Amino acid sequence: MEVADERRARASARRAWLAVVVVGVVVVLATGAATAESLRAGADLTRSQADGAGVLQEQLRFSDVRTVLRETDLIKAAQAVGGAAQIDWSEVLGSVGAALPADTTITGLTVSSMDPLKGFGQSTVPLAQSRVATIDITISSPTVPSIPSLSDSLQQVPGYVGASITAVASADEGAAFTGQVSLELGPAAFDETYEYKAVD
Repeated sequence: MEVADERRARASARRAWLAVVVVGVVVVLATGAATAESLRAGADLTRSQADGAGVLQEQLRFSDVRTVLRETDLIKAAQAVGGAAQIDWSEVLGSVGAALPADTTITGLTVSSMDPLKGFGQSTVPLAQSRVATIDITISSPTVPSIPSLSDSLQQVPGYVGASITAVASADEGAAFTGQVSLELGPAAFDETYEYKAVD
């Protein structure tokens, strides 16, 4: 019995030591893997830092260019604000002249338009379209102008939103007829020359 007990004790001791050895090997392997991963991460971090430093140096090299781009973008934005209410008056007035009958002469012309920093007076008539400019024209004609025909022709003027023709009269018999035309233009009259587009 004593011999059997001693053998069992030795077998248990061997198993215990084997377990200790296995645990030790696992710990060593895990420690080695963790160390290798740490070294790899450190190497990756070093490379990333080097790449970041290189990118920063390149940005510093071209900092003047970036400054110029920002200033250019600012100038374009300012132009867009300043030119937001710009109307190609040569085209608009040319269209007005083309809309008038051939025997009609413009004897007076007044233009009122919005300022880019403030609004433009709007009509108080319900459902009236938004307007950005008004052209008041005094016309002279040897005959009474055809009001419906003239109204239809004026609709071809860029930005047209409405027109009124009043005070068609003649001072004396045989004298030319005079009239007042008030032409209203809407936002479609803007030529958008300085339309703003931000740089990337």
